[in-house]
Parts: sequence; C-alpha cells; structure tokens
Amino acid sequence: MTGEWLMSLSAVAVCLTIAAVVFLEAAVFLGFFLPAETFVIVGGILASQGVVPVWVLFVVVAGCALGGSIVGFVVGRRAGPRLLRSRLLRSHERQVSWMNRTLEKRARTALVVGQFVTFFRAMMPALAGISTMGFRQFVVFTTFGTSAWAAVTLALGYFAGASLSRFHPALGPLVVAVAVLGALATVVWWTIRRRRRRAVPQLAV
Repeated sequence: MTGEWLMSLSAVAVCLTIAAVVFLEAAVFLGFFLPAETFVIVGGILASQGVVPVWVLFVVVAGCALGGSIVGFVVGRRAGPRLLRSRLLRSHERQVSWMNRTLEKRARTALVVGQFVTFFRAMMPALAGISTMGFRQFVVFTTFGTSAWAAVTLALGYFAGASLSRFHPALGPLVVAVAVLGALATVVWWTIRRRRRRAVPQLAV
C-alpha cells in the first residue's frame, strides 16, 4: 500500500520539492544544514520508477542550482566582507579561508569541481561574489559545474533504482519507499541538530 502511494506521487510535487531544496542550498546557505544530494538522488530513484521523466528533473536541478548560485553571488557582491564576519561563516573560518585561496589561484576549477562538495557548493557563490571575479566568468563555469553535478547525482539515483528493480518488479515501490523515508530522516536529523545547536548557548549561560 505504501509503495503504491509513493509511486503515485505527483511529478509536479516531486519537482517543486527538489527545486526548492537545490535553489535554497546556495541562495541562502541551506547546504550548511541540509545537503541537496539526498533529494536529488531520491529524485533519480523516482525517475527510474517512472514517477517523473529524468530529463525534466535534470533541467529542474541544473537550472535551480545555477539560479541559487547566482543569487548567492549577488548576495556576496552586495554584502561584501561583512558577510565574512557573520556568525555562520566565522564558525567555518578555516574552510572559508581555504576556499578564498582556491578562488584566487584556480577559480575556474573551483567553480566546477566545488559543485561536488556540499559545503563548497553552498558557500562558493557568495565568496566568488565577494572576490573580484567577473559575473560572466562566474556564470559560465558555474553552469558547467551545476550541469555536471546534476547529471552525475541524478544518474546515481536513477541507475540504483533501475538496478534493484531488475531483480524483481515488486522492488520498485520498495526502493521508492526507502528513498523517501531516507530523505525524511535527513530532514528530521537536520531539525534535531539545529535545535541542539541553539540549546548549547542557553545552557552555557
């Protein structure tokens, strides 16, 4: 029953959910807390079961990843060095410092390869905006990076779901159920972790 319900999920609902997570990851630094890979892989699994066309998901994921990155770039350019003094970034000072050095020396490689690391994907656009990097250069190489990341991550979910379904057709709904439950577990874990972090300062006082 659960499997059949999951298989009947609306393609629009799936796309909107994944689009929101992917876009917000770089636009508002959601990637610090909730990696988009989990949802994109689940999307790939759903695509393998015919819930949504995989090419539609690719366009949605790649487009939202690029759009979120552009917003992050604009935020970094307008906020400038003030952003580096924020509480969120000061708690990751070592990683931010390394990313700044990488952008200075190998900006093009960082924009492409960095898409495959959650923290870098969330933070790189804003740091690029703070730097002297041109907007056109940022968009060109970020487009390459987000497209590659979307294709690889969706492929992982798609082929995992398709491979398991080949063993027995009944495994299809089960695979979808496990994937969705895994995504929900990630959200629950993120919520609990965030509440614990907020509680620590209060206990310290």
